[in-house]
Amino acid sequence: MFSARLKICIILCICLFCGCSKLKEPEAPIQFSELASLPVGRASASAFVVEGKAYVLYGRGADGVVLNDMWQYDVKHNTWIQLNDVPFKGRVKAIAQVVDNVAYVGLGYIGEVYRDSCYLRDFWKYTPATNMWTRCADFPSHSSDAAVSFSVNKNIYVAFGFFDGFTTEVYKYNTDVNVWIQCDEAKIPARGGAVGCSDGFECFAGTGYNTTSLNDWWRYLPQSDKWQRLADIPGKGREFASAIAVGQRIYLLGGRHFGGTLTTGFLFDDLLEYDVSEDRWLLLGHLPNGGRENMITFSVDGKGYFGLGEDKDGKIFKDLYRWDD
Repeated sequence: MFSARLKICIILCICLFCGCSKLKEPEAPIQFSELASLPVGRASASAFVVEGKAYVLYGRGADGVVLNDMWQYDVKHNTWIQLNDVPFKGRVKAIAQVVDNVAYVGLGYIGEVYRDSCYLRDFWKYTPATNMWTRCADFPSHSSDAAVSFSVNKNIYVAFGFFDGFTTEVYKYNTDVNVWIQCDEAKIPARGGAVGCSDGFECFAGTGYNTTSLNDWWRYLPQSDKWQRLADIPGKGREFASAIAVGQRIYLLGGRHFGGTLTTGFLFDDLLEYDVSEDRWLLLGHLPNGGRENMITFSVDGKGYFGLGEDKDGKIFKDLYRWDD
């Protein structure tokens, strides 16, 4: 018979190893529908949605090669179509935002750590109606790897990119005049590998890494250039997670807890919702096929989608799921 103290220690160790979220398991876990897989799997890709169709581009393939291809997903028919390759370098951890049915993509990383030329600053406009690419003004900072981004009205905001260290830089891109403006630096801890999303009115960001995995969560107010701290994400911090706004609802998926140089930590398999009105987190369920990082997420017609990415062993996924809530 185990002593009561030993039982408690065992439970605590299990929670520590699994990254116990301290959130109550849902009585009716969220359901996932498996959809058509992308023909070429990848991690650290980018995705955006224009007029009900999703687009996925570049990323890192199963052989470690950085891709520069582009695919369109037809939600109605559950089919993938390969489009022309992008007219610029393939990359990982780039940004993608949509304003007025036009996509803006770029930044990201390819190559060697700390080499200036590997931190990509080019920025492009893609018009699906004409299948045309136009180069925009380059991003003004070298901190272009694994940044977070939001779109509000005609503006795109980029924050927390990485170059030779963690940053609190925030920039605004005005799509009407093709100009970048540096905003006040964020008055929150610097980081890389964070997540950000917007419902079109409010912006949310958090997680990431800065000597340790972070679990803080913030609201960004573009009009005043201010940050408000919100309820922390329960459990251990994470990086390379995904976040998406589906209508007025905010979701956070997966990610890695980095346990230091002697361990790679573990991956989360959770789907969380941030309740904006109550400032609290809810556990909705667990991702199919276990934990993953560096996935894509997007929203179409009030439904959330996730897929691709990689597992704890670096296995690259090509699957796609929709969650029905």
